[in-house]
Amino acid sequence: ETRRKTVSEGEHVRQHIYKSAVQMACFIDVLVNDTTDKREALQTCKELPIDVSHLEISFGLVPEVAVTCSQAQPCSEKWLSDEYGAKAWHSRAPTAACAACGTKAAGTLPPTPAPTPISVGVATVYSTHAAFMALNK
Repeated sequence: ETRRKTVSEGEHVRQHIYKSAVQMACFIDVLVNDTTDKREALQTCKELPIDVSHLEISFGLVPEVAVTCSQAQPCSEKWLSDEYGAKAWHSRAPTAACAACGTKAAGTLPPTPAPTPISVGVATVYSTHAAFMALNK
């Protein structure tokens, strides 16, 4: 709903910009062309009907969400059997412990920390290899 509101607000801005651009093109044509009555031509530009229907966004209806799921939930016994246990390769390459989405599996490693910057003269080096090369010139 928030996205729909944001897009809808942007839609009106785009329509206004388009109308302004068409009107400006009309004004420029009046100034450049040899029109005998420029005031009348400029008034025509001001009153010019501009179609912005091609800039209108139709959101349609939000589809109904299915309440039932025919597939087994990840990490359930059925899911583990269907996805891994029943495969021919499973006995030769068993899988690690399963953890449901949003949980940590046993033995999960923490994320790799960001590299620590090293100042070498006026440059800041982030790569270990580059730092080694800079320090061993």
